[in-house]
Order: sequence, then structure tokens, then C-alpha cells
Amino acid sequence: MEFTEVFEEIQKTVRDKMDIKLTMDDYDSFIVKKLAESNCITKGISSKQSHIAITGKQMDLFPYLYSKSFVEESESSMKNFFVFKAPISIYQKNCNYLDPNHSINFRGESKLIEEICVYSRSGGEQVQLSIIKNGDSENFISFRHLIVPNTFWIVLKRKNELSYDSIAVKENDAKSLKSFNNKIFTNRSGKPSEITFVSTDAIVTQNEKFEIDDNNNIHKFDVDCILRKNLIQEIRFGAPGTGKSYSIKNIIRESYPNYEESDSNPFVLRTTVHGEYSHFDFVGNIMPTSQEGNVSYNFTEGIFTTALIRAMLNKENDVYLIIEEMSRGDIASIFGDIFQLLDRNDQGISEYRIDNSLISDELIKYGAKSKGDDKIYLPNNLHIIGTVNTSDQNVNVLDTAFKRRFSFVYESVKPCYDEVSGAILNSATFSLALDQFEWNQFYLAINQFIVSDLGLSEDKQLGQFFVKFNNDVDVNETIKNKVLHYLWEDVQSASLSDEVSIFNSNIRAFSTLYDKFDVTTEASEIFSKAFLETYSSQKVELSKQQNE
Repeated sequence: MEFTEVFEEIQKTVRDKMDIKLTMDDYDSFIVKKLAESNCITKGISSKQSHIAITGKQMDLFPYLYSKSFVEESESSMKNFFVFKAPISIYQKNCNYLDPNHSINFRGESKLIEEICVYSRSGGEQVQLSIIKNGDSENFISFRHLIVPNTFWIVLKRKNELSYDSIAVKENDAKSLKSFNNKIFTNRSGKPSEITFVSTDAIVTQNEKFEIDDNNNIHKFDVDCILRKNLIQEIRFGAPGTGKSYSIKNIIRESYPNYEESDSNPFVLRTTVHGEYSHFDFVGNIMPTSQEGNVSYNFTEGIFTTALIRAMLNKENDVYLIIEEMSRGDIASIFGDIFQLLDRNDQGISEYRIDNSLISDELIKYGAKSKGDDKIYLPNNLHIIGTVNTSDQNVNVLDTAFKRRFSFVYESVKPCYDEVSGAILNSATFSLALDQFEWNQFYLAINQFIVSDLGLSEDKQLGQFFVKFNNDVDVNETIKNKVLHYLWEDVQSASLSDEVSIFNSNIRAFSTLYDKFDVTTEASEIFSKAFLETYSSQKVELSKQQNE
């Protein structure tokens, strides 16, 4: 039976039983092998054999080297001198079909590219596949644990590539495949255009492999991620000081419970956009470097590339890329072609992939992807969270195409409370003569006055953390130096009415306000009667029950 007829039969079985769609043009040969009990890892016999033996014409599917001194039993010390580690893909739907409770983590990918060992045995009369203890990748070994005796194993060689796809079919579902057992099917005529070339770049010694692994450690870290989260790609916006950074910290703590903003957690990367911030700052740039008098030009990775490498290398960890003040730069230009990757599918992976040789080469350099093409994508463990202050002036507007790729989360000006004690956060008191003002009651009174009396939008309001009161801070000086100017320039000056003011009508210049603001000055000399009435009417709970 010819390649096309057999492939179509396999294609139908795999589609009907696993909903996997195989395309004939992707392959130039394949084998079908019914696995005996001795070929399986989980078995009831006493045999210690763990490899899969391939004999006869089926050996032609795999590259192998026969040299008597290396493969004969009499030279046992040299038995494993030559081992080929072949890339082989396993499918999530195939694993689900074999055992719905399998433990292989596909992280939203439909298939994983793993490694299987190929080496010659028995005087060249046999090719043995899979070295359990020191060769195959862990996921492929886990895949083999799903295979029970008499399962039909199909290995398909990809066209003009030295890589394979693996499909296992249960015996009861493989009745139409029984006549193909132990056979090889090819769709090649021997033309030069059909040759599979193996580049010398792909050949490494075990020592060279260790050098690459050492290099990988630059971006590989042993940090426990308690809970892998579903994809987060959002922009948190609101008035200045509404606790956007505080809420982001709480999100990160779901993955890393002890996280603090002062920590050097390698999976939390933060950058701040500004007027001169560019695509090259964000992604990376080719920069000159000098070593022993020789100048060379090398790619220096930006924070995005660093985050992507770490996400690809550490699939068990959530990686958070925090972009502060997104509206302060031309964010569409900063992202550039990376913008296309922000479209994510249901699994949280980039729906579209782009060609970017600089980033691709960097991923290859650290072992985050294989050679073959320049395409890159965002994995589902790379979370992107941006912040925007709605009151900022002279900022760039986020265009609609960019905004629709993010969820927008509004940060309310309502006060936050300690989750354990229930006490209001960032509480402090300042004095003006005999009057005392609690900060949370004060900023809420300001916010009410802004929208009710001055007729301004919520964008001008303040958040609870507009200023932060640490221990031993001079609260009066903090209000004087950090709050008054904002209220004068950005709030009061924005009002279209001269009849209503936060401040006493006798104050006509900021210098006067600044000089008057002192612990010995009466509150009525600084603030208007209308504002003081608003402050007095504010009812703020300074403590809440813990279960509220």
C-alpha cells in the first residue's frame, strides 16, 4: 500500500479519535510499530529493557552510525559513544486521549518539542530509541509512561527536517492499522531537492552542551511560584495615588506570596516610560563593545527581551512585565512590531507570530528556542501590566488599536484597609492652629469638592497614596510641599469658576498660600468656608471589621 493511502488512514484515525489534524505535505516518511511489553516502561514482566528496538527497513527513518568498535558487545566501554538526540513532538490531545489524568504540563501549547535518543546496537542490526536515565527529555519519558503494551506508535519524519512527530493509538482504535505494523512508508524520489541536510552547527559534544547550560543560568532561577495564574494583560488607570502599584503588588503576591517592591525577584521586571523612552530601550539595541582593544557590535537586550527569555526558560513561573506611566511616551512606537504579539488566543499565547531575528537570536543564545526560524511569540506565563495616571498633562493618547489589546482596570479613589487589622492605610494627621485634619478624610473631601463644587472631572482627584506617610515624617511639611502645589496649579486653576475655591478668597498667589500654611495658622485663613464644611461632613471609617 502506498504512502498516500496509508497516511490517509492514519489521518482519519487520529482526527476521529483525538481531533488532531495531520497534513500530508508536512511529512516525507513514517513508520507504524505495535509496541511489545518489553518496549514499554510500565509493564508486568521482569525484563529491565526500557528502550524501543527498531529493526529492518524501519531503521531508515533514523540516522545511525555503525562502527564495529563502538557498537559490538565486546567493546562495552564504547557502547554509548555516539548518541543522536532527535527533536520529537508530542501532542496534548494525544496525551489526553491516552490518559486524561496525565501529568505533562503543556502550558497552553498544543504540542511540545521534546528529545529522544537514537543509537545503534547489535552489530548495526538494530536501532534503539530512548535512553531513560540520561538522554530523553523528561516530558518524552512521561509520554512513554502513558503507553501500554500493544499500543500502536506512529513516528512521522517532517519533510526535509531531521525532526519527528509522535502519535500513539490505543489497540482497540488501531484495527485499521494492524496490517501496517513494522513497515515504513516514504514519499521521496531521491531528488536533490528532497535531501534532508544536517548542519554542523547542530553537532555538539556533551561538554559543549554543559557550557550552553551554564550560560542559560543567566536567565534561569530557582524561585517557587505558588500559583500559576491565567494570563493578565491589563492597564490599571486612575487618579494619581490610587494605589495602582499597591494593587499590582497584590497580584504578584498570588504567585510569590512574600513579594515586596524592594525585592529583586527575577520574575518581576519593571520599567517607566518617559518622553525619550524608545523601542530600542524597550526591546534592545545593537551597541558597540570593546574588549582588549577590539571593538565589536553586539545586541544588548531591553527589558521586554529579558522578560521574554525568562518566561520561555522558566515555564513553571509567572513572569510579570510592569510598564509604569504608559501614556508618557509614544507607546505604539515603543512596542513597534511587538504590538502584533499582544493579540492572545484562549490559551494566552500570541495568536500571531512575527519575524524578529535580533530577539530570536537572543532566545537561541540562552536556549529558550531552537534554531530554524526567526519567529517569536509571547507565552502564557508572560503577564504585561501597565499603569496610567488619568490626571497627567501633556501626555500621549493611547490609540484604540493599542487599547483594545488590554483590559482596562479602573482604580477607585476609595480608601484601602489593612487585610489583617482592618485599619485604614496611610493614615496621618496634620494641624492648623487648633484644628486637626486626618489625611484620608482630607483627600476624600478634596475629591468631593473637585466634582461637586468645582465641576471638574474625576481625573483631577487624588488617591489615598498621592503622598505616603512613613514613620517620623513631618505631615504638615509633606502636605505643604507635595499637595498644595497640585491643588493650586492642577485643580483650582483648571476650574472655570472664580466664585468657588478650595482656598480662602484672600489668597491670590501660590507664594501667599505656601507662606501661610503653618501649624500656627487658622484653617479658615487657608481654606474656604465651603471646603471646610465639605471636610466636616465627610464620614470616613478609620477601621473596618476584618471580614468586611
